[in-house]
Amino acid sequence: FVPDRKTGLIMCAAGAMATMLGISLFFEKNLIRVGNILLVLGAPIVVGPARASRYVLAPAKLRATLVFAFGFFLILSGRPLLGICVEAYGTSGRTTPVWRTH
Repeated sequence: FVPDRKTGLIMCAAGAMATMLGISLFFEKNLIRVGNILLVLGAPIVVGPARASRYVLAPAKLRATLVFAFGFFLILSGRPLLGICVEAYGTSGRTTPVWRTH
């Protein structure tokens, strides 16, 4: 592993553990905030900033990215349950293919 990638993986793992612990402690706001920040900062370090920005700022996925960012803001502003739900919706919009309706 490249040292930066290893740091990103550690940040992602710590973020996932803090988020899961925060959820298991009845949505403890501060643990979920720290976990979310670590996940959001660690993921681009793992894949590289150029690939991460191309993925996040892709025109086809811009709306889902904005929904995810709104969920991130909700978590930071003290609404962890609503923020996690909005982030999950935004993540599903970024990872699933676009279904066309004819």
